Amino acid sequence: VRTPATGDATIERLVQLVRRLGKTPIIVSDSPGFLVNRILFPYLTEAVVMVREGVGAETIDSQMKKFGMPMGPLELLDQVGLDVAAHVATTLASIMHEAGRTAEFLSTMVEQGHLGKKSGRGFYDYRNGRRSRVVSYEFTKRASGGSHPSVAQDNDSHSHIVASTVIEQRLVLSLVNEAARCLQEGVTETPWMVDLAMVLGTGFAPFRGGPLRLADEKGASRIIDELQDLQELYGERFVPCELLKKLAGNNTVFYEAKQTDTGGNAVGAA
Repeated sequence: VRTPATGDATIERLVQLVRRLGKTPIIVSDSPGFLVNRILFPYLTEAVVMVREGVGAETIDSQMKKFGMPMGPLELLDQVGLDVAAHVATTLASIMHEAGRTAEFLSTMVEQGHLGKKSGRGFYDYRNGRRSRVVSYEFTKRASGGSHPSVAQDNDSHSHIVASTVIEQRLVLSLVNEAARCLQEGVTETPWMVDLAMVLGTGFAPFRGGPLRLADEKGASRIIDELQDLQELYGERFVPCELLKKLAGNNTVFYEAKQTDTGGNAVGAA
């Protein structure tokens, strides 16, 4: 983690140390959530929002396994611990849509003894360390304080929504948008650092190359169209970040020999 007072020599020594420990170093700025947690949390939060809307945990998780994730977002939250996730959500609430409400929801679950796998119950029930069944929707509805709008379905007025399901789009595009925003804000300097951190740190579907590689494959213009459709359906948390808009306007991609952010500074290299 580079702070304003951290010199290049210190960073170089730390990078060498991390490599000697057999790890892959990623240099990031000192900011809430650093890189991996910050990119991952909108994805986890959106999964919690869908649970509050009444979507089944298994439906959400199975969709993301089909996408290529090693496990779904709700199973991941159970593995991490809902108490830990609630604390992280609280620290990110100042910079992230929905994080505050997610923290409240998870805290309610924790108060009722749902800490995840370690307590035997979270979004799923566990017996002898193995997942046994989904926790009832009645619990999640009580924890959320009532019912919520159901997940919107594809329709002719939102024709840009072309992914296999709206569930996948809401989750994946939350993650892609935040990854681009981290690059825009200089949390890390290059697209490959973002993608490598997400593949190695979270298991993001390796064959997709990372969220920014995925964005390049789909194209920034298409990503923005889909985000704007989701924004209309679900709210301001899907507003496309400025760097994506810049790439779309210039018809460029993250992985180019030279890339500039909205302020004209170099942000990435192939």
